[in-house]
Amino acid sequence: MPAIVSYPGVYIVEEASGARAIAGVATSIAAFIGMAERGRMDVPVRVFNIADFEREYGPTTSGELADQVRQFYLNGGGQAYVCRIADGALPASIRLMNEAGVHALTVNARDPGLEGNLIRVEIDYATANPDRTFNMTVYRSRPQPDGTRSREGVEKFADLSMDPNSGSSVELAVNGASALVTVAAQAAPGAFGISMSGLVLPSTAASVEGALSTAMNGQRSIRISVANSSPVTVALPLMSEITSPGTLSNITTAWTQAINTTLTANTISSTVTVEISAAAIASGGFGGGRMLAITSANGPVVVTPASGANATVGLMLGVAAGGIEGDNFGDFRPAPNGLVARIGNSGDRFLALRNFANINRDQLTTFSLTDDTVDSPHGTGINIALGGAVSMFTVGAVNSLANVRAVLDSLAATIDANSHNRWLVRRQGNRLVLLPRYGNENTGITSVALTTSNNVLNAAGRPFDPATNPANVAAYTVGRPGGVAGLGTFQNTSVQGIDGNFPKPPDYARAFEAIGRDVDLFNLMILPRADGQNDAARTALWGPASDFCARERAFLLVDPRSTWTNITLAEQGVDQLRVGLETRNSAAYWPRLRAADGTPNGKVIDPAGSVAGVMARTDGARGVWKAPAGLEATVRGVMGVERRMTDPENGVINPKALNAVRVFPSGVVLWGARTLVGFDGSGNIDDKYIPVRRTMLMIEESLYRGLHFAVFEPNDEPLWAQIRLAAGSFMNGLFRQGAFAGSKSSDAYFVMCDSSTTTPNDINLGIVNVIVGFAPLKPAEFVVITVKQIAGQAQV
Repeated sequence: MPAIVSYPGVYIVEEASGARAIAGVATSIAAFIGMAERGRMDVPVRVFNIADFEREYGPTTSGELADQVRQFYLNGGGQAYVCRIADGALPASIRLMNEAGVHALTVNARDPGLEGNLIRVEIDYATANPDRTFNMTVYRSRPQPDGTRSREGVEKFADLSMDPNSGSSVELAVNGASALVTVAAQAAPGAFGISMSGLVLPSTAASVEGALSTAMNGQRSIRISVANSSPVTVALPLMSEITSPGTLSNITTAWTQAINTTLTANTISSTVTVEISAAAIASGGFGGGRMLAITSANGPVVVTPASGANATVGLMLGVAAGGIEGDNFGDFRPAPNGLVARIGNSGDRFLALRNFANINRDQLTTFSLTDDTVDSPHGTGINIALGGAVSMFTVGAVNSLANVRAVLDSLAATIDANSHNRWLVRRQGNRLVLLPRYGNENTGITSVALTTSNNVLNAAGRPFDPATNPANVAAYTVGRPGGVAGLGTFQNTSVQGIDGNFPKPPDYARAFEAIGRDVDLFNLMILPRADGQNDAARTALWGPASDFCARERAFLLVDPRSTWTNITLAEQGVDQLRVGLETRNSAAYWPRLRAADGTPNGKVIDPAGSVAGVMARTDGARGVWKAPAGLEATVRGVMGVERRMTDPENGVINPKALNAVRVFPSGVVLWGARTLVGFDGSGNIDDKYIPVRRTMLMIEESLYRGLHFAVFEPNDEPLWAQIRLAAGSFMNGLFRQGAFAGSKSSDAYFVMCDSSTTTPNDINLGIVNVIVGFAPLKPAEFVVITVKQIAGQAQV
């Protein structure tokens, strides 16, 4: 732009050169469309090597997709897109129940197919807040030849919530990250929340005032959030500020009013109620007494430490201070796996701790387990001596829920150490969880109540009572059919994953649409044969595929029919193969190849993937203008061909534009370079050869992308000059690489863009015409050697 001058002096103005550069596009990016056992459906995925492919789709496929991709990379391919398709494929799914047996979460395999039936889901509550959140572990459980199972693709998701408004929502966390599953959470009924103090208050109401005063020690502040609101700081009245605090209702009324007044002042519509339980839980040696809780009918209640005069530590409010926080979302979590002692639940406001705490420690002498797994290494029953008496446990000086957790930790350690390495035993919050170390994920867990009076943990009405607390499976099985033995109480209504049938034309049409939409550039298309897909079904694919390739400036590799078992059938069949195809952008090769599969004769596969790899290797070494044929165009990774041919037989199919795959002393080689329109007598000599056609496609695509700068520029000589310079530099670069015939540039190519190509009427219509021509290199298909004798002639 011109300088704006205002003072005497020198001004510097920078001006762009106006030169534009056009880069040549890649020429051998392959697109594979076929049937696989796993992987995203109707989504093109870019892979750079066979390891990438196997991670996404597995080492084998139902059909030739894996073979064709492997051949592409063995023969020099560098980049490919793979689009998995099938007809009627279904993803595996399972419904998970909460501990009350209500449908809470649906888990779906992310990808359709039988592989989804191998997916396992483990749920545990070993989180920072074990009464609200949960952990989910997802993996494939694959059987091994020795009868064991290995875990593949393990994914761990921690501290998940069933609350859709939470930042750790299970749908948000899993659906955005898992490569194995998606989840759909059911709406949790009945909003409520509870934050219960870990402090166990005295049993007598008159003593509660002194206990709270001692616990607060002059500190009054807490931070509280209700129903996911922003946390606010509340100043709780001290006991000395409450009228007749010895009456429990006066304390709870004063604290309820203080919290709700602060919430209202901060425009938070939720309200809370402070409660002190009317009755004490039984002592049982654990320090029985009354419980303090803050509840809300609006949603979760979360208490955190205040920055000053913090009362949460003394009152043990909030999870960090030893309290318990639960809500309707916590109750609606999928049930944890394994044999779980559910010591109450947050649906009971005070968590029914009497379920455990009223067991006298002196009674904890025996715990009995049995299992139903036939390969159990130590029989079917275990009787574990817990030690009994008070000496086994240490109870803190202050009565608190920490005492209960300490007892559970001790029980876990004792049971784990004495289970003959058959069980993994851990505490998860206020729950004792046992998981088997053996057997199938869906068997091997049960608890049996013995009649022995001192077997109090799994006696009737106790935490491990199988009648009221049924055991869960060790891991949920996605895709397990309903009603199968070992399914368990907490999973049902499953759907098995199905690979589906071989793809039909509509399936390919969806793939073409997805590739056209999501893939920026591809040059070669391969349609691997699927299991059960006969020649008639494949014949219907080539026409739409060739039309799609023509629109995308790509080249289609058409596979021969499996019924072409001799030269005559191949000669006749190629004419039929051409019907309905866009033949300029297509080529066919015959015969098929034999790939190694551990058998003496190998596995017969179509040649397209191998041909694409050879094309990519030739492009990289010599350029797209070099025919991918000849002695250097060897096919790697194959044992041979389905049928060998002689020179005369080759002379039958070559005029028909069916390219031969031959066996020479140098190996299996591609011995033909014609497009399907290049048959003798077609009348089309411009597009007869594969390298000529692919060079044309490369130039068209490069110019199409490189000349976008001209759109909306003033349509006059300065623009035309820029176009000539950009296109001319690009074509000259190809000429210098040996892409064109001719010894000098004027013989090899030309670029025209001026008033002779763009008339005033074109300018009025917004059109600029660019004409680019080049002299193609055509392969020496026939080398004719003339030999004659010179006997009797004089030598000069």
